[in-house]
Amino acid sequence: MISFIRKLLSFESERVHASAVIVGIGVFINGILSLLRNTLLASFFGASHDLDVYFAAFRIPDLIFVLIITGALSSIFIPHFSKYLNESREKAWDFTTKIINGYLLFGSLLACILFWQMPILMHYLVPGFGSEKTTLAIYLARLLLIQPILLGVSSIISGALQSFGKFFITSYTPILYNLSIILGIVVLSPRFGIEGVVFGVLMGACLHLFLQALVLIWSGFRHKLRLLSLKEAIDIARLVLPRFINVLLVQANIILTLRFLSHLDTGSITIFNLAFDIYTYPINLIVTSIITASYPVLARYFNTSSKEFIRLFLHTFRAILISSSALFLLFAFFATPIVRYILQHGALTQESTQKIAQILFFLSIGIVANSLLPYLIRISFIVQNTTLPLLASILNTSIYFFLGPILLARYGINGIALALSLAIWCDVILLSALILHKLKRLCPVVKSRQNT
Repeated sequence: MISFIRKLLSFESERVHASAVIVGIGVFINGILSLLRNTLLASFFGASHDLDVYFAAFRIPDLIFVLIITGALSSIFIPHFSKYLNESREKAWDFTTKIINGYLLFGSLLACILFWQMPILMHYLVPGFGSEKTTLAIYLARLLLIQPILLGVSSIISGALQSFGKFFITSYTPILYNLSIILGIVVLSPRFGIEGVVFGVLMGACLHLFLQALVLIWSGFRHKLRLLSLKEAIDIARLVLPRFINVLLVQANIILTLRFLSHLDTGSITIFNLAFDIYTYPINLIVTSIITASYPVLARYFNTSSKEFIRLFLHTFRAILISSSALFLLFAFFATPIVRYILQHGALTQESTQKIAQILFFLSIGIVANSLLPYLIRISFIVQNTTLPLLASILNTSIYFFLGPILLARYGINGIALALSLAIWCDVILLSALILHKLKRLCPVVKSRQNT
């Protein structure tokens, strides 16, 4: 039995389509659980004071994770790991342990600073909250600072496992994460309130890390107390810094949104977040599955075959464009019944359901752009030019900073959703043009690299 479980968790797939199916099934199950999680949150708490605080408290811990992992390390880890793996598995493991140790050191230090400064940060983040809501948000946010450290290490491990084609374990550990949150809602929240949900989040993060670390050890990894040399750290920082600033600009949009919403009626933050989660679910199900499966292969082809790289790049681009266009039509015509079916249970009122559907419609205007953006960003990582997304994000944030207050004053909470959609379209149009210009020179660059 133990041998079977070990083989199952360590299952490998080298083919992009097979990997995409594995990832897609995992994302589908996890997405269903995410929807169930939100349904239960809405049913247990409604568009309430507690859920407003819960979503606000998540913002700063998520900021750490997104900036360091999604922002910085994702831009360099898989391409560098693939390069070292082509030389030897030992070099790849050495690189992995250095990155994990560096993240643990930096992430823990940052978490301590944020714990100390949380009252100041929360007052800036949600200036419209009263003293009671702010105090609870500070307490929950401090508890949640453990989560990005655990999930950050787990995400680094995911990059290594995906480079070996081990998509099964990386696709199914998020399921345990969501199951733990659901357990927190159903079992713990009746006794501990919204704090019980946070306990479920932390339990899920522990399981997420434990299982992936186990498979990494089974794959031959042995952790060592090593850090990047000064030269290695400078080289990585040079690549990471533009991407770090880029993600910081993206997060600035989210922080601006939270500040706008904190001044509106109670429940506005909850309503917007519930709409946004429904909006991102099919993107994660279809688009993220395609990107996750193709990214390690594209990174490998970039170093070995320019022809295969271009072929897979165009094939993946078309797949994302077609699938996201279908999603736009789905949300444009069926937003209200979708939201009513998923969320209108328990404490969530029909009025709140209608508001969520309206926000979902305005968000869907940008769904094609939002689907293409992570793919184009990853392509810029592979070609080792992280300044391209930075230029596009500066445009995105500038437009949102200008349009957000104007559309908020004119259309209320729906105006925020519309401003986000218009801004991300400007981001993607500019980034697409820059990427295509860069790829025109790809073939000679790769051939020269192969000859040397």
